[in-house]
Amino acid sequence: MVFHECPDIHIHPDYTHARSYNDIGILELEQPVTYSENIYPICLNTKIEDPTDVAYVTGWGLTRTDGTASPWLIKVELPIVPLEQCRQFFPDYEKIRLIREGIQDTQICAYDRKQKKDSCKGDSGGPLILALDLTKKYFSLIGIVAAGDSCGSNSPGIYTRVASFLNFIERIVWPRGVN
Repeated sequence: MVFHECPDIHIHPDYTHARSYNDIGILELEQPVTYSENIYPICLNTKIEDPTDVAYVTGWGLTRTDGTASPWLIKVELPIVPLEQCRQFFPDYEKIRLIREGIQDTQICAYDRKQKKDSCKGDSGGPLILALDLTKKYFSLIGIVAAGDSCGSNSPGIYTRVASFLNFIERIVWPRGVN
């Protein structure tokens, strides 16, 4: 991949596009971000356990089966599916190219039981977040869109669990350690 040659893009060393494991990367910005009403930081979730709260996924990915992507940022509410339950949705995981080793602890699942809301093609790399305090705009990044059987299907979407990769993130963000 051409991204590996760029020093400002850090892809997890164990990631491969053939699988949805270790599907995380960090982009370094060329200049500082100016915060505004619509641009503000997000906290990284540090808890390995599955949250019991409803999560939100956002993206500009496909919204229709004809391949139409959204011209606007779309937000959908998705309940978290505990890992043990998520694994039951994929009994023949060996046949699914992206998850041939099954659903791992480094992943998190979310699912709309009505099969109407989901992340989709074009949303990959986008955030799965918890809204901790909407009035203070306090959010926690719990996952990153990674894979799924198909959009709005009868199986959960699979996300990279951010809490499992804090060491990777911190080595890049704070290469000399936190003082």
